[in-house]
Amino acid sequence: MRRALSLLICAVVMICGTNMWATEIDGPQFLSTTITNEGTAEGSYAATLVSTTNIYPGRDQILGYTVAPLCNTTDRPTECVAALYDQSTTPITNDSGECLGETESVVRDVSVTAWYPYPQGVTTQVLVWQGPNTAVTIYFRR
Repeated sequence: MRRALSLLICAVVMICGTNMWATEIDGPQFLSTTITNEGTAEGSYAATLVSTTNIYPGRDQILGYTVAPLCNTTDRPTECVAALYDQSTTPITNDSGECLGETESVVRDVSVTAWYPYPQGVTTQVLVWQGPNTAVTIYFRR
């Protein structure tokens, strides 16, 4: 009887321990989201708010981002320029939000990636400002 009770206690401990260890092994999720600007005119920049159901303010941390040509043809000018802001309004002014980073490719239609030395937290919402005919992919962890 004592042996059966010991085996039952060991089984319960192993089952509870397995569930606990599984959550630790799962750890953070590494995700990405892409924002596009299909503007075809030279200088047609776009400011887009990323949905708070996509990147959660106060929870998710941005690891880096890539700006790349969306459609690489001669009739669609591409300017691989991007900036990320932590703000919840579309107009960008000097005092409207915190700039999380900005990057520009040396060659107009060549992609460029920026990685942060440490994750950037978001307190309000992510706003992406980007050049025409580009796709900005934001890498973050949850």
